[in-house]
Amino acid sequence: MGRVSFVRIGLAAGLAGFMAVTALGSAAAATGPAAHARRTAASSMYGGVLTYVVSPNGPFIDNFNPWSPSNPAITGIFTEVYEPLFYYNQYTGQSIPKLATSYSYANGHKTLIIHLRKGVRWSDGKPFTSADVAFTLHMLATTPSIDYNGLSSMIQSVATHGPLQVIVHLKSPNSLAWYYIGENTPIVAQHVYGKVKNPATFKDAHPVTTGPFVLKSISNSLIVFKRNPLYWDHGKPYVSAIQMPLYLDNNTAAMAMAGGHFDAATNFVPTIQTTLLNRNPQHFHYWFPPIGSVVLETNDAVYPTSLVSFRKALSLAIDRQKVAMLGEFGYEPVANSVGLPSDRANQTYIDKAVLAHNPLSYNPNAARAILRKAGFKWNKAGQLIDPKGKAVSLTIDVGSGITDWIADAGVVARNLQAIGINAQVKTPSGATVSSALANGSFQLAMNWVNQAPAYIGYNTLLNGAFTARVGQPALSNFERWNNPQTNRLLTQYPKVFGVTQQKAVMGKLESIFAANLPVIPLLDGVAWEEYNTSNFVGWPSAASPYASFAGAIDDMYIFASVHKP
Repeated sequence: MGRVSFVRIGLAAGLAGFMAVTALGSAAAATGPAAHARRTAASSMYGGVLTYVVSPNGPFIDNFNPWSPSNPAITGIFTEVYEPLFYYNQYTGQSIPKLATSYSYANGHKTLIIHLRKGVRWSDGKPFTSADVAFTLHMLATTPSIDYNGLSSMIQSVATHGPLQVIVHLKSPNSLAWYYIGENTPIVAQHVYGKVKNPATFKDAHPVTTGPFVLKSISNSLIVFKRNPLYWDHGKPYVSAIQMPLYLDNNTAAMAMAGGHFDAATNFVPTIQTTLLNRNPQHFHYWFPPIGSVVLETNDAVYPTSLVSFRKALSLAIDRQKVAMLGEFGYEPVANSVGLPSDRANQTYIDKAVLAHNPLSYNPNAARAILRKAGFKWNKAGQLIDPKGKAVSLTIDVGSGITDWIADAGVVARNLQAIGINAQVKTPSGATVSSALANGSFQLAMNWVNQAPAYIGYNTLLNGAFTARVGQPALSNFERWNNPQTNRLLTQYPKVFGVTQQKAVMGKLESIFAANLPVIPLLDGVAWEEYNTSNFVGWPSAASPYASFAGAIDDMYIFASVHKP
């Protein structure tokens, strides 16, 4: 969990070096032929309109409030305009200074001191200061409906010391406060949000940002961002604008990409080699790093998925290899039994002994044996009958347009039908599925979880404080897992600061997960990244994993780094 310094790579670093040399060099060096050549090379990196394809999305809504349920950023598209204090690289686990330059703990780890970057301005020209950070943290900690990170449970008070230092007094020692406060909280302007009566319902149609891009225009079918001339990271961004057209499903987006109508894309493309790469092997590329987990979300508050034995039987009945190959064309590996992705960031914390004792195997006969032992039986027609005498019927909810998940769910449904369960796939709108998950009005659903450092992912997924009764909206923990031992361990983890102690707590949590399957892991969830080097270069890759297309904040920083060839 340690902080790692970040060094820019490639031509961006060359430009920074050039700027430093000319600032310190002689007048002759600054005006000579070599300097002119360098300036010409640097200027050639700028300009161009970047087309970003992501699906399914839209119709777009002109609301950039990072906490509003109607913010289109929640669907994972690039609409994030607010920056955090630090940027967390989901794939590598690196922490990269952004609005802040450093942090430290004091007072027995009960005080978090954050040092802010000098010279940052909001896009309307007003200075960014410690008052903006203190305001944002206080607003979240005192507004339960938008306190997605549980700041109220960890923050006692927030103070400022001059314009560039924020002092957060914690209720107890918390080794993860740096992440929740620094990495996972977009900072908003006090002079804008301070005038808002209800930050949860505020429609932020004209965002004032510190980020690399500002909103130029938005319609229900196209969003355009333009370069922020006041951006604090001088020289960035290189692109003049970003345009994001509406695509309602993966297939129409893939057709547009195949025609070369994209610079970056983050959607599933079937048979990518023939569909896309072979059309322009010189410029079309992809990188799919694992950063999260694709799971079969089970409603643990509703019978029969409330039964551990039933969830175990479902897990044994699923052929994950077929899900991976038929649904995802082999791009996403089969998950492990603790539901944590195989990215660099999580490897330190995955207990290999737990994996060895709890393999995720495909064994329909074992599934039937577990069901039989739990009091289930089969009628003459082969239907599974529960101990109450009712035929078992399940629906799997998947957002319409998510073609790979629909295919995944189809494989799962056929697997469950093979053991006598009447399983059907339903494809309502993404908004409908999100509402069903939040309110608990579902049986099974395809979902994405654990995209964060190991503990953070588990805490979001399993903490009983984040769930709610069926019919009431849950912040997360949509499966409604509320286990006292799990809650105790989740409370204990932030109070320990050594990696050895943290791994011990995580091992216990992983054992509980593997033994009870609060949700059923299916696949390692990858960050879909397809990119075109015809117009822009500098994209993240396996050789240069400075970021991944893990979410809206990641997109923002990637688009600030790419440039013309």
